Amino acid sequence: MKTKKILLSLIAALAICFCFASCDNSHDTEEMSVAATTASWEYYPDEQPVGYYKRYSVVKDDETFEEMLELRETANKGYLVLKDDWTAYFELDGEITEYTYDRKNLYLKEDTEKNNGFSYVHINGRLIVDYGSTTEQYMILSDDELADYLEHGSDIEIDKEKKY
Repeated sequence: MKTKKILLSLIAALAICFCFASCDNSHDTEEMSVAATTASWEYYPDEQPVGYYKRYSVVKDDETFEEMLELRETANKGYLVLKDDWTAYFELDGEITEYTYDRKNLYLKEDTEKNNGFSYVHINGRLIVDYGSTTEQYMILSDDELADYLEHGSDIEIDKEKKY
């Protein structure tokens, strides 16, 4: 009787060891190609997001309803142009702010050390730039809107409901 208990305990222990040994918790196998990540996702675009973008949204952290209404007037104004030489500029009412950029951040032109970048995400013709306490969204101009912009400047309207 005592031998049977020892034998059953040994078999149970071996079965448990076998179960734990066969579990593969690594995330680098082909079957499990999703790697473990943190809660904050980062997206790095595969291609350079060259193009003409119109700003259509500005959101500030902790803004009141009144502040949102005031910002709505200017939120739909301004153009961000990203060039293929990794330079960019933002135009608002004739005033231009110059930038340089890389695959992760926009930098003011004066920031030659690239210490104070503004992160951005480029997804399906939309550009979202995080300036810290303010987030701005831009939409790439269609061919017709681009022609209007190049001909008339910054007084054109953009179709916000357009699907890209």
